[in-house]
Amino acid sequence: MQRKQHEIRISETGAEYLLFIPANQRQRAKRVEPIRFDFSRRCWVYDRNLSNYYALIREFADDLTLSSSFTNPQEDEERSYLSDTLSEMDDTISTQDDEIKSLKAAVEQKDRQNSELQEEIDRLHGIAKGIHSLDERLSNKDDEIQLLNDAIGERNRKNNQLNRQIDQLKAEINNHKTTIDDLSQTLSEKDGEIQSFSDAVDEKDRENSQLRTQITQLQDINTHPGIRDIVLEATGNDPEFRKFNIDEYLPIALEEWLETHLNQALGRRNVDLYNLIDNHIDCEGEKLNPDEFDYSDRHLAYVIRTQRNVLAHPKEMKKETGMARILCCFFAAALLPSKRPKPKQPAFR
Repeated sequence: MQRKQHEIRISETGAEYLLFIPANQRQRAKRVEPIRFDFSRRCWVYDRNLSNYYALIREFADDLTLSSSFTNPQEDEERSYLSDTLSEMDDTISTQDDEIKSLKAAVEQKDRQNSELQEEIDRLHGIAKGIHSLDERLSNKDDEIQLLNDAIGERNRKNNQLNRQIDQLKAEINNHKTTIDDLSQTLSEKDGEIQSFSDAVDEKDRENSQLRTQITQLQDINTHPGIRDIVLEATGNDPEFRKFNIDEYLPIALEEWLETHLNQALGRRNVDLYNLIDNHIDCEGEKLNPDEFDYSDRHLAYVIRTQRNVLAHPKEMKKETGMARILCCFFAAALLPSKRPKPKQPAFR
């Protein structure tokens, strides 16, 4: 019974750490500030944050009972981040599936259009055969006219009626020639339309091929261990780099990760990455110490920020450079962990 009175136990709620300690050791409880005593629960109460977590461990780690149970508040953020990342990955896969379905529908539509174009080509070929037949008929008519002219020369204007028939035949020939010209022009226009449709189909086929290549490339890189193994080796197998998925959203995730990490490492709050790597000024106007983040580190961080901005505006870059830019950000981030400043850890006693 005497031993139980001297037990020191720490538990937690969603926002508080609760310290149960004998009254004769209350001076130790007061070393961790800010603090308040809750008379209803008969315990000392601290805000659940990273500073108090390390302060309580530093003060009571060697004296805690086995029933003590409290956690680092950063673990909640990591679990939330992993959950959000998995949700974003599911949304990305769903979006890609929808895009593939849309592309398949577009290809089927083009196939139908190609079939219609082929039918139009066949119809125009039939018209061309008719024109050829008209040419033969016109050639025959020319022969008849020549014969009639010879007969007219022999009769010396005796066959006026035959002349009228010849005039009528000439008028018909002119009409046929006009029709042939119109049909030829129409055929030429249709040939131009067919070529335009054919060029459009070829362009869509090239775009579809590029999309399939990009999808395959993303799948291959994420299933191929070589890229991630190189990065993990460079970071000394830093577990943070195992959670990143190599896709189009990787540069955004790396920028947010680097901004959060540098703020924590430098003891700052809400300083954006631009000010951290360019101006070294926090949100309150205070100058950061440039020695904490040297020129080489700032250059690597600037590479991540620049490529992230380029990927955010895909119309301004070549599509074939997208994956190279993503991997550039990944490797740049891998070179930072060995040199970026670390937050000071409390010593255990």
